[in-house]
Amino acid sequence: MPAGRWREIRLLPAALAVYLPEGVRLDLGGIGKGLAVDGALARSGDTPRVLIDAGGDLGVRAAPGEEPAEIEVADPFRPAGTLVRFRLYEGGVATSSTLARRWGAGLHHIIDPGTGRPARSDLVAATVVAGRTAWAEALAKACIVLGRERGLALLSRHGCQGILVTERGDPVITAGLRRFVRAG
Repeated sequence: MPAGRWREIRLLPAALAVYLPEGVRLDLGGIGKGLAVDGALARSGDTPRVLIDAGGDLGVRAAPGEEPAEIEVADPFRPAGTLVRFRLYEGGVATSSTLARRWGAGLHHIIDPGTGRPARSDLVAATVVAGRTAWAEALAKACIVLGRERGLALLSRHGCQGILVTERGDPVITAGLRRFVRAG
């Protein structure tokens, strides 16, 4: 599918700038939020317990002896409800879903780079826990594009944990996270 004039975007590292041609917009989306959370967490200094929330993308750090953060993952089919809860001492958490930002049947904001169209898989949502929030965000989107089996393999390959939600609403929780999870 046509992708506009993205090839005309120019990076100007010496000026710490990005040139956008007239009429071209750049939306860093969730990965940009993840980078902002990671940067804020890095600048939090010696604060013993930190939780940074940028619209659902989280960065967490608890010093030894401090309580971990209690993380609630919303049910993608009932956003006011909680799907699962878990405790986290350190890392980044991000969720992506095909159900929230839609503009028609089967049309959503997570694009399959192989087709240029909205991703079609057996997953509607993915929450990923990783060392960095930006990485969690990128992996969550990739899991939705790849689907359950290949998404789980991706998380395993990168040593990350997650909760994948199928079209039927079934949560698939990685083994490394399962022992910390409580149902909604």
